[in-house]
Amino acid sequence: MNVGRGTNNDVAKARLRLIGRAESSESETWNNGAGTASVAYRQLQVSQADLDAAVSLRLEEDRPMRRFPNRAAWCPVSFLILSLLALTRCAADPAKVVFVPGRESHGYGMHEHRAGLLLLARSLQQQWPELETIVTDKDAWPAPEVLADADALVIACEGSKHVVLPHLDEVDALARGGLGIALIHYAVEPPDGPGAEAVRRWIGGNFERGWSINPDWAAEFVEFPDHPAANGLMPFSAYDEWYFNMRFVADRKRVTPILEARPPLSTLLRNNGPSSNNPEVTESVLRGDSHAVAWAYDRPGGGRGFGFSGAHHHFNYRDDNFRKTVLNGIAWVAGLEVPSEGVESTRPTWQDIAANQDYNRPPNWEQEAGLAPLGSADPVYSTPPILLHATKPLGLQVEIPPARYRHIYFVFESDSSSAAGGPAKARVRWQNARFRGESGQEAPLNEEKVAHFLGSEGPRQPPTHWAEPDKAMEIPVPSLLHYPVPRGSTHFLSEVSFHTDEARETSGNRQARVHVFFAPPAERFLRAPFGPSRDSR
Repeated sequence: MNVGRGTNNDVAKARLRLIGRAESSESETWNNGAGTASVAYRQLQVSQADLDAAVSLRLEEDRPMRRFPNRAAWCPVSFLILSLLALTRCAADPAKVVFVPGRESHGYGMHEHRAGLLLLARSLQQQWPELETIVTDKDAWPAPEVLADADALVIACEGSKHVVLPHLDEVDALARGGLGIALIHYAVEPPDGPGAEAVRRWIGGNFERGWSINPDWAAEFVEFPDHPAANGLMPFSAYDEWYFNMRFVADRKRVTPILEARPPLSTLLRNNGPSSNNPEVTESVLRGDSHAVAWAYDRPGGGRGFGFSGAHHHFNYRDDNFRKTVLNGIAWVAGLEVPSEGVESTRPTWQDIAANQDYNRPPNWEQEAGLAPLGSADPVYSTPPILLHATKPLGLQVEIPPARYRHIYFVFESDSSSAAGGPAKARVRWQNARFRGESGQEAPLNEEKVAHFLGSEGPRQPPTHWAEPDKAMEIPVPSLLHYPVPRGSTHFLSEVSFHTDEARETSGNRQARVHVFFAPPAERFLRAPFGPSRDSR
């Protein structure tokens, strides 16, 4: 409808006045492997005259909005200005995504809210160069006019200090108008009460203390739904703090799990607690249930939501499928058409991962994070010599000191150089290898994902039989085997024996030994016939 006042040109000019007053207060450059991209953090300054002119002209034009026609269908009077600002958008405007990171926490490489959102914003611009992305400073809420015409709001922050809590009414009004909302990791866990209820309205589910739990585990994703947020995903695995047993809306109505996995028994090693374990979770895991750790939600009144419980470890964005899942989800809630192969982006380099983090990189971080299999550590325990073809296996029990992030490394070696891969094919046989937890629960090692498997010649592929229950693990000698330690573990236990293909009567008095480390072992332990021995503690 056009009642005779104002033209398309007038609307465009008014729009340009609004955007033209944006000031670039900060910009950053990111090397994406194929060039550089920059993102400006903008704060709009809008005069009342500009606002009146734009709103008047936009109402006269009566154009439909490009997406989500009900974006400003109705709002409380207190948010009328937000709705009117949203109406100033032109049909050809590019999509706009606003990212809000919370404050720093946890230390280097973890809960890197701002660094993660900067990386995601720049990755999205590789797919859509015209996409407008605004990333605020840490714990800084955008001005109302910035959110008013946004297609999506993406938040990564500490749930206990959630950045949205002072702005629930504002975001509620925008969500009712169709604003897409994506929450990442701890942002899906606001405190109980109005914040949790709002998050559930916006994205269809939330972490609820006393119901949901937050273990670290290697989730295996093998099947994906027919949904745009799952476009282009291939089977993958990632070790992260994957929350599960989320509190979804009733009957999960309009919720589509994007990533689902079956938590291993090691997720039950901690005692019952508000976020660690509870009877409902124990029963579900023992049944072998799969759980959604990322999901999409079509809100009943219009608009879309996306929840992603991973991204505790910032470096997981180097995994192409991990990163694509989040990018797809953000694009979908923003109303963009997700390509059939998913959102494409360049894999970040380690330099990119280090950029914009809240803390300085500590020395030997790769070793502490379990990213480097070799270091300089001596063993915390070494078995006595294990005789070849002994009639009884040796019992191995290693106490694991408490720590949130711990890794365990095993080096298997023999006293004979022919054991390194000659015709004798020397191997250590591990039976009933398992972690025992503070809860009394035990978790078989064959359910855990190997972080590193090395021989003296380099990386090896774990044999498929290692993942089969009730089968002994045949480990070639010499080898290094590395696993993250499940949270709540107090002991590692196994029965160990040493075997070759040689007949017992011709094999002599050959021996093997197992060394145990809680930090990356010195390389000499993969090459020397025997390392030093220590008594069990």
